[in-house]
Amino acid sequence: ADAAQQRSAEAAALQAALILAQQEALIAAARTQELGAARSLRTEGQLAALQAALTAAQRESTEEAAALQASLATAQQEAAAARAAHTQAVAALEDVRQQLTYLSEAQASSEQVQLQQAHQDQQYTSSLQQAKQCAEQQVGSLQEQLQ
Repeated sequence: ADAAQQRSAEAAALQAALILAQQEALIAAARTQELGAARSLRTEGQLAALQAALTAAQRESTEEAAALQASLATAQQEAAAARAAHTQAVAALEDVRQQLTYLSEAQASSEQVQLQQAHQDQQYTSSLQQAKQCAEQQVGSLQEQLQ
C-alpha cells in the first residue's frame, strides 16, 4: 500500500510537473506571440516610415525635376534669344561692311575724278599759257611790223 501510495504521489507529482511544463510552454508561446506581434508592429512601422520617406523622396524628386525642367526651358529661351541677337548682329555687320565698301568705292571714284579734274585744269592752264604766249608773240610781231 505504501508503494502504491508512493507511486500515486509520484504520478501526481509528474502530472503536476507536466501541467507546470504545459503552462510554461503556453506562457513561452504567448511571449513568443507578443514578441512576434511587437516585431510585426515594429516592422510594419518601419515599412510605413519607409513608404512615407519614399513618397517624400518621389515628391521632392518630382519637384526637383519640375524645377530642372523650368530651368532648362529658361535656358533654351535665353539661347534662342542669344541666337536671334547674334543673327541680327551678323546682319548689321554685313550692312556696315557693304556701306564701307560703297564709301571706299565712292572715295576712290571721287579721288579719280579729282585727279582727272586736276589734270584737265593743268591742261587748260597750259593751253591758256600757250595761247597767252602765242598772243604775246603776235602782239610783238605786230608791234615790229608797225615800227
